[in-house]
Amino acid sequence: MSDSFGPEGVYTIWDRKAESGSPVFQARNDNVAKRLFRSSVLAETVVAENPEDFELRRIGDIWPEDTKMYGYGDDWKVVAFGKEDPADGE
Repeated sequence: MSDSFGPEGVYTIWDRKAESGSPVFQARNDNVAKRLFRSSVLAETVVAENPEDFELRRIGDIWPEDTKMYGYGDDWKVVAFGKEDPADGE
C-alpha cells in the first residue's frame, strides 16, 4: 500500500478590494484549507472585520513526494467566501 495520497492544494486568501492575494499556503485538501480560512474569519483580523471582501482560492497543486507544483493560471477556483456562502451547506 502506497503512502501517496496525490497532490495537496495550494491556496491564497484573495482580497477583492486590494485585488491581491495573501502569501500562498498548502493544505491536504479543500476542507482543511476552509477550516484554516474560517479561523481567520473568526479571529481579530482584517478578514474578520471585512469578510465580504475576501475569498479562499485554490490556485494550484503540489505533490509533496517530489515538491513539483502546478499552478492553475487563470483557472483557479473559489473554495470559500469570507461571508458564509448559502450554497455551501456547511
